[in-house]
Formats: sequence, C-alpha cells, structure tokens
Amino acid sequence: MIKQLLGKKISILLLLILPVTLFFLGMLVKSEVGYYYLFTSDPAYAYLFNGLTICRFSIPWLVQGPGTTLEVFCAGVMGVVHLFRNQDTLTLDVMKNPDIYLSVINTSIIVIQSVILFFLGFSIYRTTKSILSGIFIQLTPFVSWIIIEILRLVMVENLIIIGVFCLLIVVFYYLDYDDIRKKTLDKYVILFSLIIGFIASTKLMYLPIAILPFLLLPGYRKKLSYVFLSIAAFFVFSYNVFNNWVYFRDYYINNFMHSGQYGSGPANIIDVKSFISNLNYVFHSDGIFFKTYLIIIAGIIIYPLPFLKVKRRNDKYFKALLGIAITMT
Repeated sequence: MIKQLLGKKISILLLLILPVTLFFLGMLVKSEVGYYYLFTSDPAYAYLFNGLTICRFSIPWLVQGPGTTLEVFCAGVMGVVHLFRNQDTLTLDVMKNPDIYLSVINTSIIVIQSVILFFLGFSIYRTTKSILSGIFIQLTPFVSWIIIEILRLVMVENLIIIGVFCLLIVVFYYLDYDDIRKKTLDKYVILFSLIIGFIASTKLMYLPIAILPFLLLPGYRKKLSYVFLSIAAFFVFSYNVFNNWVYFRDYYINNFMHSGQYGSGPANIIDVKSFISNLNYVFHSDGIFFKTYLIIIAGIIIYPLPFLKVKRRNDKYFKALLGIAITMT
C-alpha cells in the first residue's frame, strides 16, 4: 500500500515537469511583449473590446474566427480583474489600462494550458498504466517552437491547443471504453460534440480535426448524433454569429471561393503555385511534423498487411491513427 502511494506521488511529480516547463516558457516569452499594441499578428485589442462588449451585456460583432470563445473568456477575466481594482467603471478602466487586462488574460491562458497539459498526461497514465506514455504525449506542445511562441499573445490558437488537449483526453478514455450498451447517445458522443463545437467556434478553419471522433464512433446513428450535436454546440458557443450572419457567411464563402488571403485574389479556389509553395514550406520548416506524418502514413499502409497478422477487427487505435492522418493531410 505504501509502495503504491509512493509510486503514485512520484508519477504525479514526473507528470508535473513538462506542464511546469510549459508555464515558465510561456511566461518567459510573454515577458518580451512589452506592449500588446506593438504586435499585429492577431487582433488582441479586438478580442479585448469585444469581451468588454459582452461585459456590457451586448452582442460582440467580431465573427471572422468566429472567435466567440476567446471573447467570452476575455469578458470573464476582465470581470474578475476589475473586482480587485475598483478604481473606475469597468469600461473606463479597460480603456485606460488595456494592457493590464490583456496581460492577465494572457497569463490565464498560459496557466490553463499548463494545467490541461498535466491532466492530459495523467489521463493517459491512468488509461495506459504507463508513466512513459503520459510523459510522451505531454511533449506535444514542445514539438514546434511556434506553439510556445504564440503563448506571448492573446490569440485564438492558444484556445485551440487547449481544445485539442481536451479532445486527446477524451479520445484516450474512449479507447479504453468498452461500449457494451451501444446507446445512440452516450457521454462520449456529447463530450466529443462539445469539444468540436468549442474548437470550431474558436476558429472554424480547424474543423478538420472533427474527423477523428467521427471515425472513432461506431455506427451511423452515433456518427449522425455527433455531427448534429457538434453543429448545435458550434452555434451555442458562437451565438453572436446570428446577429451578424450575412457578414459571417460571406466571409467564409469568399475565403473558399478565392485563392488569396482572407477572401482576396482571383475566384479560382486554389492557386496551385501558392499551394505547392506553402506545402513545401510546411514540410521543410517543421521537420518533426513531416517525419511524424511519414511515420503515421507508413503505419497505416503496413498495418493491414495480412502476413504481419497484427490487424484486429474494429481496432479503435487504428481508427484514431487514421483520423489523425486524415486531419494532418
């Protein structure tokens, strides 16, 4: 009993190393910001002021992302911060000291991402009974410097990473789940739908990750339930889309129909030259991504070969790998 307790405590300490490292790296790159208005990579002030709009019980108008989740998050943090300042009205204080509020919002995102990373490792440790597996998955945010670098800013991508961590936690629990009752609607269908709805309402361009739960869930009934619940979750999280539906619709139609950035350029959907150039950049600028992609594709090709005798019927792990490969593609 004592050995088990000691073993669990040691495991928890080991699983804390990478989340704590992520937190300190995030705070380190954040310390280099100075003033948020010096950066133009993402509209931090737009999210801040739309969050302020929510605090005033009005509907925000920024729907390009649509990014509603970040706006709501900003609103919640601003409300809490103002409780401890109480110098002026919330609106006046935010207008006078926007960088104070942005700094706390940024720090809150770093803290949440680090905490979720710990629970990601702990969940995999519980389901696989392997501390090495838990630590290995915790290496996810460290495979590319850009994932660390964006922690310095208030960006929707940071919430996307949190959403992906949550999705991985549910996926690993689902892989260990024996679906005996085969109900059309169970907790995993609901959890997958909520997470995908959250990710899509944060930035719709990351919707391809919805393929992973779709492939994992068995039977057309569960798949259909998942699709419809995900759509419903998206519109609940992105409630402001209804207030500015025409702009939201036209923005994404133009993005799809035009080959330029943000719906600009000729209406030929894909500029082949730019597409090949971008694809070349992705594979050559991020060696880990490219090598991982090749290994996954090779694994998918080799796995069904009959002479290896490793293929199993309804293998959820293979479906998960296939979902990851399609998402990356």
